[in-house]
Amino acid sequence: MVNLINVSKYTGEVPTTKKADRKIKGEPLYNLDDIFGILETKDSTKLVLWTRKCVKDLQKLGYDSNDAIDFLRTYLNSRNYKCSEWCEQKPEGPWAACDVYFVRHKEKPKHANNEMIMETYIKLAINKLGTVILLISFHPPEDK
Repeated sequence: MVNLINVSKYTGEVPTTKKADRKIKGEPLYNLDDIFGILETKDSTKLVLWTRKCVKDLQKLGYDSNDAIDFLRTYLNSRNYKCSEWCEQKPEGPWAACDVYFVRHKEKPKHANNEMIMETYIKLAINKLGTVILLISFHPPEDK
């Protein structure tokens, strides 16, 4: 049975079959000012790592929730927006309508002596109440 529960603020229709197109046409679903407003207090309860893969991705990078908040506040901008799409938390739902960003940034990895250009894919949504960011994906391109 397919779970059609949408936990995100976006009110479009959840895909009803596994083969349905998950892309959502148009502009970003969520205003960056709203995202930054939620993350303004740097309260880690305002960011939920919504998938197991996202938790593992952050661990690989040596990041915690506060690091992810700092990253989003520092690097996320409208130029980084790629598309919007439906994401399923696990087989059989629930679903969130996400904005997808691709961020290029300078960073000094723990194992390096110099700053490097890094690339990070990010998928995020705002919850139904508009109070929490759901972080769906946060990984380098090779981990798509």
